[in-house]
Amino acid sequence: MTKRLLTDLVVGILATAVFAITSRWGPVGPILAGFAVVVATMVAAFRERSPKWVWVHAPVMMSIVIVMLMYDVATCQGRGCSSMLAILIFAILVTSLLVTLSYFVFYFRVLVRSKMAGRVGPVPIKTKSPAGGLG
Repeated sequence: MTKRLLTDLVVGILATAVFAITSRWGPVGPILAGFAVVVATMVAAFRERSPKWVWVHAPVMMSIVIVMLMYDVATCQGRGCSSMLAILIFAILVTSLLVTLSYFVFYFRVLVRSKMAGRVGPVPIKTKSPAGGLG
């Protein structure tokens, strides 16, 4: 779990850096950075084994953005404060949408695997039994 959370944090930092660097060159770079975060969230949710850990990936990926925006709002002076607050609210809404998307992807995977196995409901995780075969 620690490796996945560190990977999520690195993805969030890289997406923020790509967004900041490419935002000066036009709209394509920030769109690609946002798309990369959405895809990374979907992949993290798809690979998760338990539904109780699905929600954690999106907030970790968006944490650097939310922390930076909270700092900017707290130290803001002048006319740009309301726009920074609006961007912070938008980032929080995007994070909640990513959490929702994560659960949809997770349950879609559960549904597909259960249909492939001919069952209804979640597919149990296969572990090695003491006899050496699959349990």
